[in-house]
Amino acid sequence: MHGPLMPIPPPRNLQQPSSGSRRPSRRSARHEAFGSAAALATPAIAAIDPASNPITAVADRILRTLGLTGARELADPEGAVLGVAPPGSLRGGYSQAPVTKSEIGRATWTFLHSVAADFPERPSARDKRDARCLMDLLTRRYPCEECRKHFAEIIRSNPPRVESGKDFRMWMCHVHNIVNRSIGKPAFNCDMVAHRWGEVDCEGSLCNVGQAGGGR
Repeated sequence: MHGPLMPIPPPRNLQQPSSGSRRPSRRSARHEAFGSAAALATPAIAAIDPASNPITAVADRILRTLGLTGARELADPEGAVLGVAPPGSLRGGYSQAPVTKSEIGRATWTFLHSVAADFPERPSARDKRDARCLMDLLTRRYPCEECRKHFAEIIRSNPPRVESGKDFRMWMCHVHNIVNRSIGKPAFNCDMVAHRWGEVDCEGSLCNVGQAGGGR
């Protein structure tokens, strides 16, 4: 009963590691577990492709209809669509600086000539009133004080002619040429108005968004 004591082997799960391996620490084990869970739970996020993004496609069509930069020209080279770039920066060859006086002038004339092209040949009393109100609004709200005052003087001397679609288109061209001459630009041939600023070719239902909401 009092023979030599034999050493008791430790349980298998408590076996000491061999000299060639090292038992992982609790911290590294937690990192491995977290990494595995994250890999399973987090899907890969791919960059947005402007060419296949339907929202970008609609924005692109709207901007190009207005004669402005397409949405794809505002895309990040990596493929992620950007909102507003830092002032003065360039992306895709287009300046993202604040709008200049000449830029808003060109955009405004494109809009006005397009409105005139769509003006009915036999306008109603409301059509005539709307056209006059639009011109009056520009003399008060155009976002350039110098241009606004100059345009107000032109309108006082040349009231809008709205008796027919042709009258309104020719009047718009005449007023535009007054501005052109005042800034040293050549006058535009008013016989080419319909060719240069014809009716807007709306694609699909892009211009009929009011109908979807029960509009006219």
